[in-house]
Amino acid sequence: MHTSNDSSAQFYRNNGYYIVPETVLPSTLVAKSYDRIPDILRGEYETNVAPWRRWNVGDKYKIQKIDQVHLTDTAIHKLVTHPAIGQWAAEITGARKIQVWATQLFYKPPGGGELGNIGWHTDQENWRFWEGEVFTAWLALSDVTLASGPLSFVEGSHLWEKTLDNGDAYCQNLDELRSQIIKTMPAGESWREVPAVMQAGGLSFHHSEIWHGSAANHASSARCSIAINLRTENSYPVAAAEDYGYCQYLDDEYICPTIYDAGREPDFA
Repeated sequence: MHTSNDSSAQFYRNNGYYIVPETVLPSTLVAKSYDRIPDILRGEYETNVAPWRRWNVGDKYKIQKIDQVHLTDTAIHKLVTHPAIGQWAAEITGARKIQVWATQLFYKPPGGGELGNIGWHTDQENWRFWEGEVFTAWLALSDVTLASGPLSFVEGSHLWEKTLDNGDAYCQNLDELRSQIIKTMPAGESWREVPAVMQAGGLSFHHSEIWHGSAANHASSARCSIAINLRTENSYPVAAAEDYGYCQYLDDEYICPTIYDAGREPDFA
């Protein structure tokens, strides 16, 4: 959370991330979504719609990921499309329209050591099919403490000149990867990691070009979160680029819902 006098938009522009200072999502909806996780991990989907990908699911030590999780459950769909997320996204970006184009459930078991790590990377490394304003909202479904391996941002690194090949989300040796990236860091810059510590229902946003990663979960319970990939009206798909199916559903308001539109009133029902 920032403590400066900057506005939320100015802070995001300068630092590349923003941690919402209070829980803005309904606690009952967060709890209901959290309660659905065991069924989803077992492959039991309330909507009878399977996710697009399951990665490491069922491993008691490795970090696990399920892509397009919002399609599998109505409570989770309602949570990731809540107008409060759209309003905060619009506030920090100044956008007139915010659209969800992808989601991922992350489940980090305790006790897995570095097998729970996510290596330092930028999202843009994997999003070469997008041009313009795309970014991520990160939603905590469980309390995230320093011990549970929170997402950490390298403050201001979205402004650095960089290639798209230095990071590696799948590299679990964080120290080695950090050292490699620091060697390419622009002169005069410093590496300052900011952990996104928050309660269940907490929310943060980060720029597509900010360095970020997460370390081992040393807490007694799993760390659960949903990454919500967003775009504004200032973005467009790259022609002929491999988009893994994401861009072909932009006109489908269930798969890619609009969660903020300056031209209409939000529905908090």
